[in-house]
Amino acid sequence: MKKFSLCALSALVGSGLVMGFAPQTPVLAATLTSATLLVPTANGAVGDAGLGEAWGVDTTLVGTTRWTVFESGASNVITSDTNIASDIFVTNGTTVTRLSVAANGTEGSNLAASYDPSICASGRKVVFTTDNEWDTTDANGSPDVYVIDRDADEDGIMDEFSQANAVTQTLVGSSYNSTTGEYNIAFTGTSSGVISDDCTKVAFVTDMDFDSEDFNFGPDVFVRDLTSLATPVSWVSKFATNGSVGGGFVPAINSDGTLVVLATEATDLVSDTGTNGGLVRRVIASSVSSYLTSKPSGVSSTTALADGERPAAMTPDGKCVAFKADRGYDLLAGASGPAQGIFLWDNRTGTAVISLVSKDSLGIAASSASNPRISDDCRFVAYDSNDEFLSSEDTNGKTDVFLHDTLVATTDLVSTLANGNSADGNSSVAALDWNPTTRSGVVLITSNASNIGGASGAGSINLFSVPFSVAAVAGAPTIGTVTASAGKLTVAFTVPSSDGGASITNYEYSTNNGTTWKAFSPAVTSSPLEITKLSTSTASLVNGTTYQVKIRAVNSAGSGAASAAKSGKPFTVAGAPTIGSVTASTGKLTVAFTAPSSNGGATITNYEYSTNNGTTWKAFSPAVKSTPLVITKLSNSTQKLVKDTTYKVKIRAVNSAGGGAASAVKSIKAK
Repeated sequence: MKKFSLCALSALVGSGLVMGFAPQTPVLAATLTSATLLVPTANGAVGDAGLGEAWGVDTTLVGTTRWTVFESGASNVITSDTNIASDIFVTNGTTVTRLSVAANGTEGSNLAASYDPSICASGRKVVFTTDNEWDTTDANGSPDVYVIDRDADEDGIMDEFSQANAVTQTLVGSSYNSTTGEYNIAFTGTSSGVISDDCTKVAFVTDMDFDSEDFNFGPDVFVRDLTSLATPVSWVSKFATNGSVGGGFVPAINSDGTLVVLATEATDLVSDTGTNGGLVRRVIASSVSSYLTSKPSGVSSTTALADGERPAAMTPDGKCVAFKADRGYDLLAGASGPAQGIFLWDNRTGTAVISLVSKDSLGIAASSASNPRISDDCRFVAYDSNDEFLSSEDTNGKTDVFLHDTLVATTDLVSTLANGNSADGNSSVAALDWNPTTRSGVVLITSNASNIGGASGAGSINLFSVPFSVAAVAGAPTIGTVTASAGKLTVAFTVPSSDGGASITNYEYSTNNGTTWKAFSPAVTSSPLEITKLSTSTASLVNGTTYQVKIRAVNSAGSGAASAAKSGKPFTVAGAPTIGSVTASTGKLTVAFTAPSSNGGATITNYEYSTNNGTTWKAFSPAVKSTPLVITKLSNSTQKLVKDTTYKVKIRAVNSAGGGAASAVKSIKAK
């Protein structure tokens, strides 16, 4: 339910309108609702403390409680904050607790900053970097990554600092040496700590050579197993077989800590014959690595520069990664990538595909984009940009937060006032969370705007929670009747009982029991619906063919549930019969004929005749459906045929569509 952290406002890029692009009106996929100021302090401000490389906010939803960790240099977030340094805090939206303290709750040393928090899915453990040295073995005088267990006594109560052994602070940057039976400490310090969702693994960066083959004298990514402290740390940024360098930084970690995504300048992480660094995904157990910054052909990019300041955003299952890249020209087909952008590496099908996320709802790429966050199911990506053409509501000349829906390819402005207009300050995405079951989510943003989503800010920088929801597809409509006519089926229906939370904008129909679907054009939103074409093609309905008809409503979430099927068979009048002969006898005319070659799609139920060349017609009573036909009366009255009078005889078949085409005329003199 979490990932990943924030970008401090101090790192926001400059603003400016991209010339030549008209602002685009967004097609709203996500509906924003009233925002709240997340940190309940005297003035609401969280301060400007974003100094680290993993950045300063992370969140997780546990049941109905949202735990959010953040860093702040403000001294009034809690009372008795006197250390004159940035600290790590946790809030459930009601209370705020400082976590960058010793296990007994004592605050850190003066000017000893803490930053880069990361919280696991249960909210129990939080990782952060600090200048404090709370572990007795920590005497390196450098920043180190610590993990705080907020419920070490496992009684279900968090942050009991006043109770012995209820909270623990553990140094992450150490590795068990099985030869000496001691722990090697990272004397150069550690940073960029991130914790897996299951609270068991921590990825971090250090220059310390924990591995005997580590001779690169540069930053490396390691993973510490919190469940087995006697297990040496894993060197994740190790070179491939026969390589010699390795190295990496700004890691992201998946839910169970089995794989890590990291940026590297080394060329030998994927292959010892590699020629490029980039963004690399590594499976820890097998050391199998692959480039995320790769061309559509699968080989590594020769132009893209992976973000070395902020971690990529990875889904818990590791199948999707959102990342920033500069000069990502060859990441897209035809070397069409932008100079800077947010890209999505998507491997949910087993075949990785890279697409551009930082674009407007018409597909025009942003010129500036950074700081991606991704939802657990890979549907949403939030990011920062100072491009105003991404939304028609963006007119503030500031950096704003945008939310891209990869399912429907829409981009929405998040950092707005309650009425949807631009806020008056710079904003940055801090975290993103989305629940596909409830179809609701939240974007956490930091902003110096005076108001975000109806929540008033106070102080320099504030942390806002902006909820959003996405409409579900509509329920199933109910077909009442399907009325057939010539080349047409008319469907009378009752609208769905649920529109899914969004207006129904059209209906779709199927003429083959739901195998294929076609939308009405122009759109139709009320009963009845008239179907004249097959749902499989542009061909017209065939008279006499039975179709299994289904319909479904369409809203902004897509196509809804299908109705139950009802059959319908379009039809028309029958073709012309052929008179073979007309024989006169006393008081009657006997007409021998051949039935029409087409019954029009409906059963012939009778015939009609004319004795005046088709001017008037009379049906046989009782009905006659086969040859011959015997005529004894005029077609224009009830009078009998008149002897020696010549009659011009025609006949036609009758089906449920009415009288069909007339036969050719035959003249005969009555006897």
